[in-house]
Amino acid sequence: MRVATITATATLLLAGAVAWAQQPVHNPAATQPGKGRLMMRELVTFQHYDADPKGLGRQADDVVLTTDMAYGLTGDLVFMLRAEYLARDQDARGGLHSDDDGFSDLHIMFKKRVWQQDTGPTDTRRLGLAVGLDLPTGSAPFGSDSWDPMLGVIYTEVEGRWGFNAAWRWKFNTGSRPNPLRVGGAGEDLMMTDLSWLYRLSPDQFTAQKTGAWYAILEANGFYETNGDMELFLAPGIMYEVQGWALEASVQLPAFQDLDHRPNTEFAVTVGVRLLF
Repeated sequence: MRVATITATATLLLAGAVAWAQQPVHNPAATQPGKGRLMMRELVTFQHYDADPKGLGRQADDVVLTTDMAYGLTGDLVFMLRAEYLARDQDARGGLHSDDDGFSDLHIMFKKRVWQQDTGPTDTRRLGLAVGLDLPTGSAPFGSDSWDPMLGVIYTEVEGRWGFNAAWRWKFNTGSRPNPLRVGGAGEDLMMTDLSWLYRLSPDQFTAQKTGAWYAILEANGFYETNGDMELFLAPGIMYEVQGWALEASVQLPAFQDLDHRPNTEFAVTVGVRLLF
């Protein structure tokens, strides 16, 4: 009986860890912390902009510190919050140079799991719906004066050592920033489409003694603004996850860009840590 109890408990813990690990760096996942549990995530991103189509000659480097929080209100409903602090070094035509830092708008979101099918001890399929809002709390030049709602649907599947995520989100922009650099800043609606694949490199099988795991990640992150601007990024990454925490890293590289209203993103590098309480 004692062996059976230990085995069952370990299986449940591993199932939770496997599901939690299926959230990649950029693509949202249909997984979430359980009721009364809190997930904190700290990310640092370095992003370089160049090739300004507006003739302003802008080149810029952003360092973005992101804090994500997700709290389980029920077993199926989670409240999420995202806050960003940016530091920007920018050059423009005519020898103009500027250094700015400050907070961007605050993003809040509710995610509801509407369907779940567990096909094995660690295999699962989950579908979630998301409703969010950007609040005009940021500082110039990163904040806006508008309240911007968002709707989305998210799917996650785990089969053996493989994981798959797909997400579609639409942000209704009700305001704009002059001469934006970042996606979504031009005052047009924004469609975000994400796909990701994860493969557990090690271990082959989870056991009570082997709860830590390495994952290889490949993401496709697409952005379309209703002014016609389009971008598609490929983002290889790596993640190490154990029960209660995880480390992650990713490089976003442009696969396709057609921008008329803001500079191209040449690359972005992100590293982060997650903690589950």
